[in-house]
Amino acid sequence: MERVARIVEDKERRLAARRCVRCWHPACICSNLRPLPIASEVRVFVLCHWREFGNAGDDAKLLCAADDRSELFVYGRRGDCERLVEALEPFEHAVLLFPDAKALSVAEASGSRKRPLAVVVVDAPWTLARKMAKRLDALREIPHVKLDTDLVSAYARAQSQPGRVCTLEAIGLFLSAVGETQALDACRHLVHLNNTALKGVPSSELYDVRGDHKGHPAWYFGETLLISRRRLNSLN
Repeated sequence: MERVARIVEDKERRLAARRCVRCWHPACICSNLRPLPIASEVRVFVLCHWREFGNAGDDAKLLCAADDRSELFVYGRRGDCERLVEALEPFEHAVLLFPDAKALSVAEASGSRKRPLAVVVVDAPWTLARKMAKRLDALREIPHVKLDTDLVSAYARAQSQPGRVCTLEAIGLFLSAVGETQALDACRHLVHLNNTALKGVPSSELYDVRGDHKGHPAWYFGETLLISRRRLNSLN
């Protein structure tokens, strides 16, 4: 992981020189972002894979840019996995939004609706997200939750299939299911803002990191301005 940590540090330097460090867009859109209308005792923690870090096409980073109650951690950045574990310690009730074989339905996982509530979301294509969930003890130990939805994603891409929603929409769907009724609309508004900011990006600067999406709530595309395609493909 030392090599990955150095890559993340390099991406951070290049990100700071080229784009907004919060929304990751060359033309900052942070002034258009608004906090989610959710209860103060609900926290969302996004664990972003290092490959997605700095990717303007990634949607989940806008939640963390918009709302101080949400926090972004980067898998591969020095100390971030440890910081995530520390962030979860005060919460009696925490869940991981991840649809593996042992995942519970939202109703099963939140029957008592204990608060405060921490929601952890893995922000990565399926093949990478699965590795992250397996390697981190803290993510294996908390209940995993899956979504059951036929929502057609608002996320910008060439085609969309029902149920294949982006990370922000997955967060909104879960929060809506546990009583935060305005969360989904607010999350989809952030998706639309991200879509608008991506317009005009040359197709030569987009890459597809879809992988295997069987049941996974995320499906991404984005820019590779911070790391070359050849170098990206050579790494785990």
